[in-house]
Amino acid sequence: MIDLGTYKDRFAESGQRVLEHAVSDSRRRDQNYIAVEHILNAIATEEGDLFNS
Repeated sequence: MIDLGTYKDRFAESGQRVLEHAVSDSRRRDQNYIAVEHILNAIATEEGDLFNS
C-alpha cells in the first residue's frame, strides 16, 4: 500500500479521519488498495448525518 503520510497535510482534520478510516477498512478486508467503496464507507461513518435523512 502507498504511504499516505505525504498527503495528510493536504486534508482538513475531517478529511484525514476519512482517509484513515478508508485505509483501515481496506486493511481489515486484506486488500492492498483504496477504492471508491472504502472512501464512501469512510464518509458514511464520519458524516453519518448526511445519509440519515
